[in-house]
Amino acid sequence: MLRIVLGLAAISLMVGCTNKIEVHRSLGPDQAICQSLLQLNKGNTEPVRKDNNPARCFLQSHALPGPEQDLSPDIPDAVPMTWAQTAVSNGQKLYQSDAFTLAFVEIADSGRFQHPQQLSALTSHLHTLHQAKVQNYVIAFVHGWRHDASLRDDDVRKFRILLGYARAALNTRCVDQGNYCNVALTGVFVAWRGRSLAEPVVVADGKLNPFNLLVAPTLWNRKTQSDRLAEGENSPLAQVLDGIEQQLVLAQGNPQKDKFLIFGHSLGGNMLASLMEQRSLRAINALNGRAMAPPLGDLVVLLNPAAEAAKWTSLQQAMRNKVQLTRDDNFLTSIIDGELDKDLWRRLKPWREMFPMTQRPVYISITATANWHGFERQDREIDYDSATGVLFPLSRWLAGARTP
Repeated sequence: MLRIVLGLAAISLMVGCTNKIEVHRSLGPDQAICQSLLQLNKGNTEPVRKDNNPARCFLQSHALPGPEQDLSPDIPDAVPMTWAQTAVSNGQKLYQSDAFTLAFVEIADSGRFQHPQQLSALTSHLHTLHQAKVQNYVIAFVHGWRHDASLRDDDVRKFRILLGYARAALNTRCVDQGNYCNVALTGVFVAWRGRSLAEPVVVADGKLNPFNLLVAPTLWNRKTQSDRLAEGENSPLAQVLDGIEQQLVLAQGNPQKDKFLIFGHSLGGNMLASLMEQRSLRAINALNGRAMAPPLGDLVVLLNPAAEAAKWTSLQQAMRNKVQLTRDDNFLTSIIDGELDKDLWRRLKPWREMFPMTQRPVYISITATANWHGFERQDREIDYDSATGVLFPLSRWLAGARTP
């Protein structure tokens, strides 16, 4: 009994101790401290000092680590080559061989931007590169539940790692194929108050700990907030992503044009799904006998989105309505007893024209299994991760939501 009382008291204390609303990245590019490369601590962690901290810059310059010495016993005196040297040896020249920019745009619960200059500094950065005839390659990431733009937030650290791999991948394309040599890589961390309680940042994605139970009641509230930030044609999320796209010259599949990839995880994936449902329905209704163009950027990818299936099935139903397919019409049943159902095949022609074999993907949802607390390392089968498979539906049930 005592444990139950203490547990309820701890939960009440946590619920009452909300995460302080603040601008985590408040220093602009006009500050001298923001005009040089950001030096990270060991383990790719940011310094946490309050004053004169370059990690608080909202437009940061980063560099990849230098090449490591080849320890192969067969070539004891080998000197490792940099990306720039490797490109030159293959007859190419890299605009930026080991650098990328990381920008932060923070959105408040009210829908306003936490800092008025974050988005304008980002778009100005992209515009300057365009004016200099440099190809822009932009990767945006919308984080999920229990994250924000705090110093040392684990999603920020992981995003920097992803950008490092992306920079190396672009370098490889230049060396091997001669593409993306004149390209600048910019990552955009789209932040919102996904971490609503004042739990320590360092344990947000750690192993099983008491905070995972204490913060569970906040999931549904943050789910509702993630929907709100994507509602409407001029929603805060739309303003960020449209503002970026307006600075780019996109042509999906053309390696000579700018590129814009957008990722969303967990409730960030739900936020993107809300926006993409609006944009995709509009794109479907506008289709007129041709393949569907990307509704946003070049490609949108959802990673374990905490979103209702209705945000997908609505698009499927709209596509079927567009080509006047009935509920029972199915391509797989168009062949009956080995003979083609010619009438259904004819009526499926508009559908096939919308999705030709040469079309590139424009919108993808990826769901991994067991990505919480190391469950995947246990000797038992897991069909889903705990957040998507347990906490999300449980919180919906507690809130009175029902699946139709």
